[in-house]
Amino acid sequence: MAAQSHPVKNETIDDALLYRNIYDSMNIAVVIVTDANGKILKWNKGAENTFGYCEDEILGRPYSLLMDRKYGKLGFSEFVKRAKSNEDLKKNKLLQFKCLHKSGRKFPVEFVMSKLNSNGKNLYALKMLDITKRIEVQNRLKQETKELELFLYRSAHDLNAPFSSAQGLINLMRDEYSIEKMKTLLGMLESTISCAKVMSEGLAKASLVSEKVKSSKPIDFEILVGHVLTSLKRCHNFDQIKFNVDIKVAHEYVSNPDLIFAVFQNLIKNSIKYSLPRTKDHTPFIEIKVSELSDRTEIMVCDNGKGIRRENLGRIFDMYYRAEVEEFSGSNGLGLYIVKRIVENLNGTIDVESRVKVGACFHIILPKNIKTSESWE
Repeated sequence: MAAQSHPVKNETIDDALLYRNIYDSMNIAVVIVTDANGKILKWNKGAENTFGYCEDEILGRPYSLLMDRKYGKLGFSEFVKRAKSNEDLKKNKLLQFKCLHKSGRKFPVEFVMSKLNSNGKNLYALKMLDITKRIEVQNRLKQETKELELFLYRSAHDLNAPFSSAQGLINLMRDEYSIEKMKTLLGMLESTISCAKVMSEGLAKASLVSEKVKSSKPIDFEILVGHVLTSLKRCHNFDQIKFNVDIKVAHEYVSNPDLIFAVFQNLIKNSIKYSLPRTKDHTPFIEIKVSELSDRTEIMVCDNGKGIRRENLGRIFDMYYRAEVEEFSGSNGLGLYIVKRIVENLNGTIDVESRVKVGACFHIILPKNIKTSESWE
């Protein structure tokens, strides 16, 4: 049976009222109407949210109040002239420039301008969109691209070194008949392979951070820290160090155990590596503290080791940065970079305080309700 058609009622829509309602209700897009002199006549909700001014504060004020000095100091006619002559606008692209919030904060916008005529009067509609978040994302992507390029380049370079050494040792072993010399070469080969393993494990951890953060479980910090210390017992000087562990967490903390393990392991391993030898007057120690506040969990790893030079503090979290090259035997230079990447991916913060020959203290704050950073989604 054929479907019956229903006549559509002709409803009269008041276009002016419709557009007015759309204009007033827009919370994001900024639409500002000015007269020919740049005096603000209309101000929608999006403009109020973006600039911080309500209608009573802004209507009748000059457009320059909202513009960065570069454009704000221009007369309105000159501003219009420059906007029209902009190459981006000529190519039907949006113009980008800086605006001023009521608080004085500068922020980037995309801008397009159109000329209107109302009752014989020339008006201008300034349509803008705050692109602060987009610029931040673009900058993060640029930084991550640079890090990825460095990661790939240095990974290939660093992995090539132990492989070349291993090949050289194998060539020597082919022509060696002395058992004692063969044992020596085998020991060197084992050391070379161990070095390559450290590098490959570091690369794997660095590349999997963004995937593992999505898998979360309740964490028992006492058990986790105990496992970390067990994993580091073979580190040089481990038995010479006094470990002070203080865990004060009353409520359940949920995150990815592998990532939190990696944070503690890399920080503690770093402290072990830079510990000072035990002497009559010096007992090396590492303090590991976990405490709980209402909205966050705090982690501190402090030591009384060699410390970090002031000029290096701002760079120790950089990928492959090595402050003291001679100290990084068997290291891939990724440890603190991995820690920082994990912490930031958990929307946390990390900072460090240090004095040479006094020690270093790493302080981490993690929110209790873990949400992954959008930059890694």
